[in-house]
Amino acid sequence: VCGSAFPPNCNLIATALYACSGPGAPPTEIRNCTTGCQLTTPNNTCNDCTSAANSVVAQLNTLQTNIQGVTAALPGTWVGLNTLAGIIAEVQANLTQAPTLTKTELASAANAAQQVSDIASSLISSYSNETLPAGVPNPTTVFGTTLPQLNTLIQALLTCTGPATGCDVTTRFVNDVLPLVNNQLDALQPTYPTPVLFDFAKQSFTNASTTIFLSLATLNSSGLGLVNYQLATTLSLVDPSKLGGDATYSQAVKTAIAALKVATQCLGITSPADICPTAMSFLATWVQFIEDNLPVYFGTVAGLSEFVLAPTVSAFDQVKSDLASGNLTLFPDAASTLAGALQLLTNVVAPLLPDPGRTEFAALNQGVLDTLQPLTSCTGTLNPCKGEIEFGAAFIQGAIGQLRSLPAIGTAGAPFFAAAQSLVDALKTGSTASIQTALGAINAPLKAFALVPGVSTNPFFQGIQSTVNTLNTCVPTNP
Repeated sequence: VCGSAFPPNCNLIATALYACSGPGAPPTEIRNCTTGCQLTTPNNTCNDCTSAANSVVAQLNTLQTNIQGVTAALPGTWVGLNTLAGIIAEVQANLTQAPTLTKTELASAANAAQQVSDIASSLISSYSNETLPAGVPNPTTVFGTTLPQLNTLIQALLTCTGPATGCDVTTRFVNDVLPLVNNQLDALQPTYPTPVLFDFAKQSFTNASTTIFLSLATLNSSGLGLVNYQLATTLSLVDPSKLGGDATYSQAVKTAIAALKVATQCLGITSPADICPTAMSFLATWVQFIEDNLPVYFGTVAGLSEFVLAPTVSAFDQVKSDLASGNLTLFPDAASTLAGALQLLTNVVAPLLPDPGRTEFAALNQGVLDTLQPLTSCTGTLNPCKGEIEFGAAFIQGAIGQLRSLPAIGTAGAPFFAAAQSLVDALKTGSTASIQTALGAINAPLKAFALVPGVSTNPFFQGIQSTVNTLNTCVPTNP
């Protein structure tokens, strides 16, 4: 019975809840209701939403049981779900204090429970697309109706307490889980057959994680908007099937993406405000990564490092410098140059490489090209011909040097070398008319030189042929 139900001369606390053993017996205080005492029938109650809070706590227990079932069946999900389990325990502890909390404090605890539910939903949705081992139930099945029921109970609690907002649980989850995902990737990397590609994905993840931490701290939609697609494109380069059937990589990556997804939703970020400056910085980092690893790939082909590497690196240096400058007016040209360069490297250089380097190098280039695609709001329509011209000049210049070193050519190559050098000079001017003239002039010497024994099968000669064909396609319509 509420103290307010007794006569004033009883000197009881109006907001306290008392137990009565019978007529004439002194009432015994049960507790003081911090949010008021309700004169309900048949028994009075504290107006503190305790019953609703207890229901949420009980449903969170069910969620914990579900989590244990999924992590036992899919060990790769351990990082995400066990991190969440630790947070759930803390949320439950807060909710059990309902009788001593103000309505504002309890509303905050209810909001924390809602964030837990949203995180769990994002994770389970991500894992549900996994290729599951025989006999392992889909995570969505394991969780069944747990999350919908939890959401209903949380809403009932918030109806009692009043609304609350905040993303503290979500941001904490992201900050806690990403370093653990990073550790998972570190453990898997040595087993991957193409370590450079894994390293690229891993470095991209590390860069993205740094941006996420900074973005969450400042609620920076630019950073979160960028890494949202960056994680998906670069981390997907690694084929989980090449990890001996270990699904940990796939589940770890999905954990990171799910964490970011729920963070952007909680923070109300539906689209990046302006991802362009951050995108330039990321791309500069990736160009540096490719540049650093060119010797790894080029070194597998005799003459490629000696003759082609230096001009290629020089061309990359300019793109990297423009991207690193942060000058947005340079972004369209830099992105177009990068796109053309990567396409030319994929079409001309990659075929020269032995596998697995050939496949890996092409995939690495394609990964960056895929990353460029969502940035048209920053770059406008890409013009790859610009990069094909610049990097075509670099490749042909290097290939000329290698072909000159072939034995028994004598003077037979003189017309070709002269025409090829003229094409390089024209490409360096950037003049459409000069390039078109030089492309026309090289056709006959190119065909004649191919008849010299040992030339037509030379990979550098074939690379020049491929470059000329590429330039013939782009130059007339894309100066």
